[in-house]
Amino acid sequence: PYKYDRRFDTAGQIARGDMLVEYELTPTQTLSMSGGFTRGQATPVFTLIGPISVEATQGFVQGDYKWRDLSVRAFYNLLSADLDVRFPFLAAMQFPEAVMGIPAGTGFEMTGFDMKMPPVYGLGHTFDVEAMNIFTLHETDKLTLGGNVRSVIFKYRNGEPSADETFIGTDQKLFGSFIQNEWRPIQEFIFTAGFRFDLQSVNAKLPDGSQEPMRLNYSPRASAVFLPHPDHSFRIGGGLAFRNPAFMETDL
Repeated sequence: PYKYDRRFDTAGQIARGDMLVEYELTPTQTLSMSGGFTRGQATPVFTLIGPISVEATQGFVQGDYKWRDLSVRAFYNLLSADLDVRFPFLAAMQFPEAVMGIPAGTGFEMTGFDMKMPPVYGLGHTFDVEAMNIFTLHETDKLTLGGNVRSVIFKYRNGEPSADETFIGTDQKLFGSFIQNEWRPIQEFIFTAGFRFDLQSVNAKLPDGSQEPMRLNYSPRASAVFLPHPDHSFRIGGGLAFRNPAFMETDL
């Protein structure tokens, strides 16, 4: 039987592979293409709702182009996963107080009881395009501008991947842009300051039936680095970061 103190007794297998091809188009231009996959399974994995078995396949393709100080990247990621949830039951249950006419102290043997949910099949797609350029304003000053557009689609349904059932899910669109300046007045000091904007759009309904609003997030940061010796450096910095919420968190 499943026990809490055996929650770390998990068996798993992973198979993976990837490839990368790079081309030097000109002395100032490069193009690379890469791709890969991961196939894994694990059982049982302890969760708050009970032990689950997981089988997942993930694959990606990515292209990178660089011309001088300009770089562009595009990638696509596919996630296909099966979750099999099984709720554990206690071996025995006893009522310390009378409940619905059952006398206090009454016990029940529950060995052999089991409850299994239908397997859940999830399918996710991620598309992303990003670009960045570094401008040299002065030999001591560099300005970086960039941004990205990302679309994330996740759908799920009960049943095996081949089952003829309707998918349920949602999608997100993310638009990001950033600016960063690096100033090095002398060889021993580097000052960096940056600012990033993230606009998040979720295709989902709120509990009151209204559309999920778009959210604008700000992420400022700054740092200073002191290099007294080629092998030693001291850095101080601070900032605010934005973590894109998972689909389970989009309605919080």
